[in-house]
Amino acid sequence: MPNLPKFEPLERRQHLSTYYVSPGGSDRNPGTLHRPWKSIERVNKQAFRGGDRVLFQGGRARFVGNPVSPVHTDVGAFEFV
Repeated sequence: MPNLPKFEPLERRQHLSTYYVSPGGSDRNPGTLHRPWKSIERVNKQAFRGGDRVLFQGGRARFVGNPVSPVHTDVGAFEFV
């Protein structure tokens, strides 16, 4: 059997999520680019993980409701763009 090169295993990678919010969305949607959430209240109900992102539609969009309340976890901070 030939000598094969030895490889180190890759480090464990965590899949991060990006969620989208738009005034034209629906809180019944999954929060994806093509099916965004509508309200900040829906954002506040989501269980996020460290590194997850929430992107709000820019421009003339106006969001009404309570401010975003990031949930604190032991894996890191959230990025709100």
